[in-house]
Amino acid sequence: MEFAVSEDGREASVIGSCGYAGGLSLVDLTSGEHRVLGRESKAICGERVAYAGPLLAVARNAFPVPQGLPAAISLVDRESGTVVRSLPTPTEAVDLAAG
Repeated sequence: MEFAVSEDGREASVIGSCGYAGGLSLVDLTSGEHRVLGRESKAICGERVAYAGPLLAVARNAFPVPQGLPAAISLVDRESGTVVRSLPTPTEAVDLAAG
């Protein structure tokens, strides 16, 4: 499990590993309310997450520990929970930063 805090410090995102339960949660750090996205089908899962404006960048590795396999970075709309784009990578991400 990995988490990131939004640029304004008001929200945290928590991503579940594709090798386990998966899912993406958004937590309002002021109220404590949360939303769960992608829980039903593990459609949203990954090993790293980063805020990228209205999107979340999610490093989608096949396993929790990098194996040198091809992977992808998914861009997820924070409002709808929709994966708007998936960018293939030649190997898994070890870390992730977005701006």
